[in-house]
Amino acid sequence: MMMSTHRPSTQPSVRAVTLIAQEEAQTPLGEPTHPNRPIGFASIFLIIENPVDDECRLIVRSLDVIDSETGRLLLHQARPQIIPLMPLENATIDIHLTNHMGYGDARTVKAIAHYQVMPNGTDTPLPTTTIESPIVTVTK
Repeated sequence: MMMSTHRPSTQPSVRAVTLIAQEEAQTPLGEPTHPNRPIGFASIFLIIENPVDDECRLIVRSLDVIDSETGRLLLHQARPQIIPLMPLENATIDIHLTNHMGYGDARTVKAIAHYQVMPNGTDTPLPTTTIESPIVTVTK
């Protein structure tokens, strides 16, 4: 299931986060059985906009997928990603996360993105902003 949350903005921002979460515990037909293959998959789509007439950089600091009922961390990426944005640009960035444990007993999950905007001409990013996806059901 895919859902998103929208946030209007007058500065560069992640306007929405969309999450698709699935688990493939069974080996797909035609694939050899491998004990260390990924079985938990998350596709996180960041809808980004730069509504100002100037370039900037958006730094995705981390992405988390958590169990929406318990808050337990299921997938995590802490490697910063720098996304250059041109003036008045809208973009969708997709990031794929996997794990070897799946989602366990989690039925519903949500994604949390932590990011900073670095305006053009400065090396100092603005404070970190957090945005969450709506809660989605894990497809098993």
